Amino acid sequence: MRVGHFTVDNLWHLLKNKIYMGVKTYFVKEEEFETKAVWDSIIDELTFRKVNDQLVRNKSKLKVIKENKYPYILSGVCFCMTCGDFMSGKSATGRNGKVPYYEHSWATKRDSCLTKKTFKCSPHRVQAKIIEPLVWSEFQKLLNSEEFMKELLSKVKEKFQDDDESKERDRLKAKFYGLNSQLEALAERISILPKELSPIPLFNQMEKIQKAKEEVDKKLFGLKDVNLDERLVNLYCS
Repeated sequence: MRVGHFTVDNLWHLLKNKIYMGVKTYFVKEEEFETKAVWDSIIDELTFRKVNDQLVRNKSKLKVIKENKYPYILSGVCFCMTCGDFMSGKSATGRNGKVPYYEHSWATKRDSCLTKKTFKCSPHRVQAKIIEPLVWSEFQKLLNSEEFMKELLSKVKEKFQDDDESKERDRLKAKFYGLNSQLEALAERISILPKELSPIPLFNQMEKIQKAKEEVDKKLFGLKDVNLDERLVNLYCS
């Protein structure tokens, strides 16, 4: 266990571990095998199977989505600048009802069963009504910044140009090498062809492959960047 106590994760692994019902698992060449262990089991197989079946059902069970559920638009996006841990959305019940907030997800999970908490960052959690308006305000500034939008569009173009051109070039190269291999195989086949058999069908096939190879080579030579300006929304659209 990571810090000497139970967590949701290691408890789940404990309940799934066959070692407690007297079964040892091992791997041979990445294939898993089971054998009877030398130690006595502490749980019978029937109970073990029931627990594991319940774990599977719980994992697959869909949570009911409530209409008034708080959206937590920053969940998994905001993180702590001190420790780097992502902050997920949670809620607590106060005098005036539920209070949405963001907190350190891993630290909270780790310390969930400790009597004394070990949070090192301050604040450990922050209310949604405080952080969300601040983030949204900064986001609006970026959206209204012409300099930022130009820089963003430039980076998008650069990335897509690299990806599109590289993928197309790799595809054409693979096709070119494949056609070349076919020509070599046919040439070798002709060299060992018995005299009583006509090589004309093979020559015809080689001619077709050669034309296809020249076409691919032409496309490779004339490969141009994709015109992304036609794909992207104009910065100065009305």
